Amino acid sequence: MPAKLSSPDQWGAKSKLAAIIQTTSTNESERSSYCHEHGIYPEQLNAWKIAFEAANATEGSVTKAVLAAERKKSSGYLKQILKESSKNHKSMRRPS
Repeated sequence: MPAKLSSPDQWGAKSKLAAIIQTTSTNESERSSYCHEHGIYPEQLNAWKIAFEAANATEGSVTKAVLAAERKKSSGYLKQILKESSKNHKSMRRPS
């Protein structure tokens, strides 16, 4: 957590995530107390949580799309190698 004197708007991503994690399993009263001690509002925690979830959802879908494209490219490359290997194998056979 940053010093109490710093504005919550100036907190870094790690500090915001730490606040979200520390208040995740708390009830409303404990959460309000935490917020009061650290100079933040519960609404700020909610906004930070939504922002982190949205960022992670975007990263996950981008990663899945990239992986799917890579898998497709790898599959095509593998088929090409197998085809060339088969041709080479056939050309290496001795005539009967």
